[in-house]
Amino acid sequence: MLRVSNKKILPGLLVTIFAAMATVAPVRLGSAAARTNLEAELATRIIAAERAESLPADVLEFYRKMRFQPAWTGSSTAFESANQVLMTLAVATRHGLNPVDYDVSQITRRFAMASGDPGSLSELDIQLTRSVLRYSRDLHDGRFRPVEVHPDWEIEQGNFDAVRHLLHALRSDSLEEYLFTLAPPSADYQRLLVALQQYRRIYAEGGWPSVPDGPKLESGSVDGRVLPLRKRLQISGELQEDRAEGPDQTESHSVIGDLANPADTSSALRAMTFDARLGEAVQRFQARHGLEPDGVVGRKTLEALNITAHERVAQIKATLERSRWLPRDLGAEHVLVNIPAFRLNLVRNGQSIATMRVIVGRRSRPSPVLSGTFSQMVFNPYWNVPPKLAREDIIPKLASEPDFLQTQGFRVLSDWSANATEISPDSIDWDAFQGRRFPYKLRQDPGPKNALGRVKFLFPNRHAVYLHDTPGRNLFEKSQRAFSSGCIRVENPLELARFLMAGQRHWSDDRIEQSMAAGKNQWVRLDRPVPIYVVYLTVWTDAFGNTHFVDDIYGRDQLLKEQLREPFQVASRSSSDSDY
Repeated sequence: MLRVSNKKILPGLLVTIFAAMATVAPVRLGSAAARTNLEAELATRIIAAERAESLPADVLEFYRKMRFQPAWTGSSTAFESANQVLMTLAVATRHGLNPVDYDVSQITRRFAMASGDPGSLSELDIQLTRSVLRYSRDLHDGRFRPVEVHPDWEIEQGNFDAVRHLLHALRSDSLEEYLFTLAPPSADYQRLLVALQQYRRIYAEGGWPSVPDGPKLESGSVDGRVLPLRKRLQISGELQEDRAEGPDQTESHSVIGDLANPADTSSALRAMTFDARLGEAVQRFQARHGLEPDGVVGRKTLEALNITAHERVAQIKATLERSRWLPRDLGAEHVLVNIPAFRLNLVRNGQSIATMRVIVGRRSRPSPVLSGTFSQMVFNPYWNVPPKLAREDIIPKLASEPDFLQTQGFRVLSDWSANATEISPDSIDWDAFQGRRFPYKLRQDPGPKNALGRVKFLFPNRHAVYLHDTPGRNLFEKSQRAFSSGCIRVENPLELARFLMAGQRHWSDDRIEQSMAAGKNQWVRLDRPVPIYVVYLTVWTDAFGNTHFVDDIYGRDQLLKEQLREPFQVASRSSSDSDY
């Protein structure tokens, strides 16, 4: 949707880069003795810092493994490496990081004023090492450990040894490659970087106008609020500007002035009329913001329109941070579920080959963020109702629908053991278990009313969460689909089954379909381990480069935005180290 040329992005970055380059010049030590003095001074400082525990452990480890040799000072080669690092740190904003966190301005000034004094050079060397190691971890793994701001995040990243990788880069003359490969390599992440620059540009240019509250706007509406609506959609790219439409005014008082001139009355009224072209632009906006694409500006669409460019920048930055929490290698073949987007992707050979809608947990029973490996599928499953759901959802229904269990195919079992016996529902005083511990087991037989539908997909996890079919197909038509109790209902279970069982011996596509339709309970162990990732990303991009924003359905973004120093200050726009 929203497009911007790189020519509009790069000049600001290049100014910062060249400023860093211009201020870092090699300091000539002049003699071998001077270099020896630098090494001795550096060793003294590191040993003292180790005793006082005044430096991070990774900085101390780095210099021990360097045998107390300076990494960024003392030679032309070292200064060239320092230049490379500073140029990279200077544009950390590209990844939603802040150069202030890496002391870029201070280090650059110190290099500019540096002399051959061993004390100042050793301090400078240590400071830059500390900054590059912090940047390495922040960009590779994220600024925060996920559990610090997202307690239910249960996706393991793997171990990244920043010291080992930085040492290897310096020793193999591959520092540039090392710095470049710190960021996630996925196409999704790279497209988010483009989106961040686009929305930062919009913010820097003043953002977009808000659309005042009022009656809904739809085809045929004549309203002064149509003017800021047009401008809003032009700025974000859904509506292409057309000078032939008449005056392009954002503020209504300008158009009122035009209306005083009878010759301009017709064009002014056209500008205030909600026409078909504007309706199509509204639909494009709605499709990118997880809304029902009906072309009508109602309450929810108005709220989304009036989220500022500043807030969208913060949302993209939060998503970039969460993206850095994911493993670098998700597997050439995997399933990815994005909870707030209500969306599932099937990925093969690194490419998305299919997407489908999903229904996720409601806010009171959220779907967890986790990863796992599909191990089994169950055609025509039984549904063993968790005790909490039995107490809170099913037992209360019996007061108004006494035959609910029979009509929906439920059986009552004496307990959860393998030897449990069936009990008649009529023999139980259900009122006695309203809100109390329920000792029995409710099990729903396979069939058209079974809550799990015709198939469920199992991957071991401590939450006992899985993916499954559903008889409630109408809910997939909703734009907001947080209706479940934590498990994930899939729109096209047959396509997912075929994906997971592709190449499995004796299982053709026809047999899979027949097994689903047979109505007979059947367990199948999967031959191939296919990973699944259930993630929480409120911004995503499609293959065409369009940026999609969705609601923060579980309220997870705010704390992360605060930790990332949001909101940023308008006054900092002109600062070279600002992070807008």
